Amino acid sequence: MWLKFAGSANGRAYFGFGASATGTLSLVAAPNTGQLILQQNVGYGFTDLAAVSMSYQANHWYRLEVAWGKSGTIVGKLFDSNGTTLLQSVTAATTAITSGGIAFRATGNDKYFDTVTDTAGVNNFVVQAGGNSGVKQGGRDDDRGRRRAKVGRRCRRRRARRRRVRLGISSWRGRPRCCRNWTRCLRRWDRMRGCSRPSDRPGR
Repeated sequence: MWLKFAGSANGRAYFGFGASATGTLSLVAAPNTGQLILQQNVGYGFTDLAAVSMSYQANHWYRLEVAWGKSGTIVGKLFDSNGTTLLQSVTAATTAITSGGIAFRATGNDKYFDTVTDTAGVNNFVVQAGGNSGVKQGGRDDDRGRRRAKVGRRCRRRRARRRRVRLGISSWRGRPRCCRNWTRCLRRWDRMRGCSRPSDRPGR
């Protein structure tokens, strides 16, 4: 969203998100106190969640950006008129409000708001579970699954190798495959079968 303080940089400009009849969250550009603020406005009151210092210019465009996830983590950013130079950022967290629309409020001189966009799925904030983020929990579960699968494959290979050693053959061209070293395997084959034909060796 774009914002400009017309005539004089005073008062406050509120960009609300998660707005409903019961309240909203807001990113506040506050020239009157020289701050960039994240607020929780339950019942449309005013509770600061976090604030950082920031000075503003009159008749100058700024771009405001809010990254908001289901975990309640909020990151508010203020960019310069080119839209890419980050001037300041503020971070907070709350689960008092988890969904809703947008809202605007201004005090002091005129404030211009322009080009509000909503892009879903651009941050990795997730719901907290048991004190750990879902990303970490899922990562541990995935790791355990991969370890189990790896152990299972290793056990199956060992059992198959024991069977091949007992039989002295393998399913690949009738050769024993007791290990990955083909020289040793062929020596074992030669001892067991008395076969030394060149055609029986790998690559021939």
